[in-house]
Amino acid sequence: MAKIYLSSTYKDLAEARAAVYRVLRKMGHDVVAMEDYVSSDQRPLDQCLADVAASDLYIGLFAWSYGYIPPQQERSITELEFRQAERCRKPCLLFLLHEDAPWSRKLMDRDLERIESLRTELCRDRVVSFFRTTDELAAAVSVAVARQQSEGTQGTSSARGEADALVELVGRMVGECIRLVEQRQHSDQRLYEDFVGPALDDFE
Repeated sequence: MAKIYLSSTYKDLAEARAAVYRVLRKMGHDVVAMEDYVSSDQRPLDQCLADVAASDLYIGLFAWSYGYIPPQQERSITELEFRQAERCRKPCLLFLLHEDAPWSRKLMDRDLERIESLRTELCRDRVVSFFRTTDELAAAVSVAVARQQSEGTQGTSSARGEADALVELVGRMVGECIRLVEQRQHSDQRLYEDFVGPALDDFE
């Protein structure tokens, strides 16, 4: 399996990182993440860049925080990790928090200029995926990584077949999750219409 570097800011995306880390580990991948150094945005830059260079695949998560800028640097560690992946020509899978997703103002930069500029560049120059929830992100990452592995498989036909089967399986799982969520939303709406709404009307 692949050695995958997981990049993002930390405080705002800790829950998302944990979900992605878990799903990648379940898929059997070796995941390199900042938690291996320290649970903080102020992680050792040289080690981060070396780990990006040594990885097979880069995954970048971006919300509304630009991240920590080390001394004598003009860019955040998160952006520098992405630039390193570009420089080393690593396959990059990019996931951006959707603009419509609910997000605490406390997790957003006061000045959004730097992160908005980076997000705009990624959307313009790269293929990106968007997510609204942690579960949606984890599902999207699993599908994207499985597809990347399938497309990049250079081994036997059986290995390619296993990768294709994994993509198909994950796709079915994601579809089932979406179906269950929609079913739950429909059930909640019916419950309100049949019971809650009439009960409230009785008090009017």
